[in-house]
Amino acid sequence: MAAQTSPLHDSFLSEEQLARELPNCNVRKLRNWRRLRTGPKWLRVGRAVIYLRSSVESWLHENEIAISREQQPKRRRAHA
Repeated sequence: MAAQTSPLHDSFLSEEQLARELPNCNVRKLRNWRRLRTGPKWLRVGRAVIYLRSSVESWLHENEIAISREQQPKRRRAHA
């Protein structure tokens, strides 16, 4: 029987920790994402808001955008 991983064994991140780890992110943006229900899944434990690292990683993968060469914006040539 394979061992199942429990959310309790996953690593947790506080708002502040996640804001430091994500580029161009701060606590205010995380709070806004929660209000809009657009950011990674989160849990409330008492008054604290925490994020499971696995939930954040899943959210990042779900929101990853792959741009093919055809979709990339064309560069403008500088006029001399």
